[in-house]
Amino acid sequence: MMIFNRAFVAAFAVTLTACATHARPMSSYFVKQGTPTVSYDDPDTPKHAAAKPAKVAADPLTEHSPRLLPDSGTTVEHTDKALSDALKKVHAAGTAANHLAVAAQYRRLRILDRAFDEATLALKRDGRSAAAFEQRAQIWREWGFPQLGLPDAQRAVFFAPRSASAQNTLGTVLQSVGQTEAARGAFMHVLDLDPSAGYAWSNLCYLSLLTGNTARALDECAAAVRDEPGSQTAHANTALSYAAAGRVQEARQELLASSNPADGAFNVGMLYLALGHYQLAEESFRTASDLRPNFSAAITRRRQAANLAAAELDSHDHSSSR
Repeated sequence: MMIFNRAFVAAFAVTLTACATHARPMSSYFVKQGTPTVSYDDPDTPKHAAAKPAKVAADPLTEHSPRLLPDSGTTVEHTDKALSDALKKVHAAGTAANHLAVAAQYRRLRILDRAFDEATLALKRDGRSAAAFEQRAQIWREWGFPQLGLPDAQRAVFFAPRSASAQNTLGTVLQSVGQTEAARGAFMHVLDLDPSAGYAWSNLCYLSLLTGNTARALDECAAAVRDEPGSQTAHANTALSYAAAGRVQEARQELLASSNPADGAFNVGMLYLALGHYQLAEESFRTASDLRPNFSAAITRRRQAANLAAAELDSHDHSSSR
């Protein structure tokens, strides 16, 4: 049986895919209500989207200047209808709510610097906007600077003490800066505010894995699935818990049952890849690419697994010949 290993949990979380239609690696572990417990970076995201600001707080804000798409003369503001519609509303009425709607669209597109600017503009209109503080905290976390987002997360809770979403965001930021007990307290408070918050159970489950309590993680993930049976994130975290407990077949079954056949096969391949079972991983990726011939991520991972399997076999052969 596998001994619980924090490094394994982190590695598996980085590789496991749980989305319904596209394979995306996990880059961070928690997000707010209504979105997956872990966030995904789409490999097709434009390069500018992930840019981190050098001086976010010091740079002057430029409202709605267009963002050119790479290698084109068009702008994302023109090509993306949801963003375009949100911008029209904010031009007509520059309210805090309208700026936050624009921020949400930029964040969906992974243009985080613009999302941050819009959330800051919302705060210029309403300095007590918990939603704006929460958005900025989440963006700091997604940029990889959760310590800079902690004051905003705390302000969000201060201005909206009954908001389960704000409490959840505070918990995610606390976990990201290593304050695991405080994070657990925040997630438990979410459940006090909203007993049906399955996403909080998912966050607690992952936190338990990070702190070495696999048995508790399984119980918490079971609660997440109970409250949100349709949540692929809850099922993905359950699979992660099974894998960390050494229950590989149950992890495999969870992954296959919680998504379509091609994505399920891909996820199983990622599980085997994280475990170092390279031949099994290659077979799973082959199944995924056979089921969906244009599944580029599965094709790439299949080659990776094949190379790792060959290297492992070569190393074994060299060891045997000594």
